Amino acid sequence: MRNGNSRTADKFVIRLPDGVRSRVEDAAKADHTSMNTFIVQAVEEKLARPTRQALLLESPQQVNAATRLIGWRTSDYLMETADQATAQDWSVHYQILPIFEGDANTKLPGGLAEVSA
Repeated sequence: MRNGNSRTADKFVIRLPDGVRSRVEDAAKADHTSMNTFIVQAVEEKLARPTRQALLLESPQQVNAATRLIGWRTSDYLMETADQATAQDWSVHYQILPIFEGDANTKLPGGLAEVSA
């Protein structure tokens, strides 16, 4: 809704699996936003992942200086690595996500050196 007019914005009806609507509603409330905004942001984030992933694999030192990139994980959280070559190999077969220092979801040991190209 770039033009700010909901009457002319593209519309798309989606079917959500059981329980997902209430999860989206709860998350949107916690984020102090509408369900529509929450869903649009989630879709935009998902669409941006391949570009972000490619940038991180090519130049991890360009990541925000406030947080250090310490590794990568597959999107299903089953595999993690701090090795860039392994992450690049995964990228052909799996969607991979960056792991930043302080990420509570990681299983990588603490104190890893910053990943560098």
